Amino acid sequence: MLNKLVVFNIILMSVCLILSCSNTNKHVVNRYYLVESEVSRSLAFKLDNGQYIDVVKPSVFSIAHDSTFIIVKQHPQPFSQLPKNGITNYFIIPLRYRISVSPDLNVYGPLSEHEYFIKKTT
Repeated sequence: MLNKLVVFNIILMSVCLILSCSNTNKHVVNRYYLVESEVSRSLAFKLDNGQYIDVVKPSVFSIAHDSTFIIVKQHPQPFSQLPKNGITNYFIIPLRYRISVSPDLNVYGPLSEHEYFIKKTT
C-alpha cells in the first residue's frame, strides 16, 4: 500500500512538473511566433508539420514589424545561463523576399546597433 502511494505521488509530481514547463507561443505575423518559456523568449518560424524552428535565439526582449520586415532586439543568452543584458543584438527578418531557403537562416543578424542602422538605410 505504501509503495503504491509513493508511486502515485511521483507520477503526480512529474505531471505537474511537465505541465509547468510548457511554452507559450504568441503569433507575431505570418508564420512567426514569439516562443516563451519560464526562462527564455525566442522568435520562431512554424513549420508545416507544426514544429517551431528558432530564427532568433533567446533572449528576445523587443519585436516590431510591418508588412515588409520584423525587427528583433535580443540580449544573447547562452544555454543554461542568464541573458547578457549588457549586449544588444539586432535582427532584421524580411517578409516579402527570402535571403535563404531555410527559415532559420532567413535573417540578417546578429547586428550591432551601428550595423543595424546602416543595414536599415540600404
